[in-house]
Amino acid sequence: MAATSTDVPTFASISDIDLKDLIDAADSNNTKKQIKYAINRLDAYARFVGTTLSAVEALSMRALDEFLCRFYASLRKLDGKLYTKKSMQGIRYGLQRHIQALHDWDLSKQREFAGSNKVFKAMLVKLKREGKGFVRHKSPISVADMEKMQASNDLDMSTPRGLQNKVFVDVMVYFCNRGRENLRDMKPSDFIISQDEDDIQYVTRRDQMTKNNRENDDESSSGFMYEIPDNDRCPVRSLKLYLSKLNPKSPDTFWQRPKETAPPDDGPWYCIGPVGTNTLGSKMKIISTKAGCSKVYTNHCLRATCVTVLDSAGFASRDIMSVSGHHSEQSIKHYSKTSDDKKKQMSAALASQLTVNQQDQHYSELDDDNNKPSTHQQQNRSTALENINLPLTSSQEEEILQELSATSATNALNITNDVKSTTSQNFNFHGCVVNFYNAK
Repeated sequence: MAATSTDVPTFASISDIDLKDLIDAADSNNTKKQIKYAINRLDAYARFVGTTLSAVEALSMRALDEFLCRFYASLRKLDGKLYTKKSMQGIRYGLQRHIQALHDWDLSKQREFAGSNKVFKAMLVKLKREGKGFVRHKSPISVADMEKMQASNDLDMSTPRGLQNKVFVDVMVYFCNRGRENLRDMKPSDFIISQDEDDIQYVTRRDQMTKNNRENDDESSSGFMYEIPDNDRCPVRSLKLYLSKLNPKSPDTFWQRPKETAPPDDGPWYCIGPVGTNTLGSKMKIISTKAGCSKVYTNHCLRATCVTVLDSAGFASRDIMSVSGHHSEQSIKHYSKTSDDKKKQMSAALASQLTVNQQDQHYSELDDDNNKPSTHQQQNRSTALENINLPLTSSQEEEILQELSATSATNALNITNDVKSTTSQNFNFHGCVVNFYNAK
């Protein structure tokens, strides 16, 4: 009997080990570390109270709830200090994943764990009261510091290291990359250079599995990096130059180790070996430090910069999420912080209201000897002229106009020309009165 298409094997043989590896691969490395750390803390507490981890794992729901009540209340770091709110939540999340894998119990939702949940929430209140409830998110890079970095030698595109750093900053900001995530696994083929209907080039990035995008294939998040015509710092131009200088013997490595200097010939600027994981993770710390920035920035600060700039520009949260990959608008709000420059302007506005009386008094001080403006008044209000009541000749009028500021001078001249036929008229200049008379 002839074989049909249905006789062709269409299934793979999967062992228990293969199945376990498949499930384990669904979790990110950070999640695995968090679960492992939580289990270690639970094991340490079990030994502290005279029992074992296996005995705790075998407890009933009610007994486990009672055990967790004391566990949450007793949690301390190795140095005896309280954890932060974020760390407490991470430990609780790790335990929940571990217990759920063992018994399919949900520590955060099932009513059988109401007691331990109440203690956990009470601990969060305690942490907030003691100043450990604040989650410090990474700061976006200020405009002044970004200018320093762009002008520094570390982003000089004529050198292998400077070109790589320039591309690094562009990629991290335009595609809103999260810290160290997927950096070592980036490939040159991940970046696609296209042209729009106006023949302007732009770069997109192939979809990658991230912390927020692990199981839904329909969700793809990526920004567009458009070229800036006639600009030497154009991000598309920098990327194309970088790709042309990579070592062809390592086609699957995007971040290759830069050579110390550009070779005299047209050879590659980069070595076969990849940049180390720690080096990639510390790039922004090194760049910002060498550039003399106001603070030391991390890689994740570039992601914060992307979200903050787009939010300040008025883009809707759903549009920003299509670039950043966030799943909720609440996550976006963590980055929507008032900038330091804006707070500086707010402080100046408040100061102008609180000190208005002092300023007016300062400006009205006169020297007692000749009733002329005081030294302070002359410095701060050089355009103020007091008690001018005599008819003015053309030369006198010109002298007055020279003492006025450029704007006030122009206004005064226009006003004077408009009232040539008038006997006299009063006009206000910054709180003082100047009388112009028609000289004939």
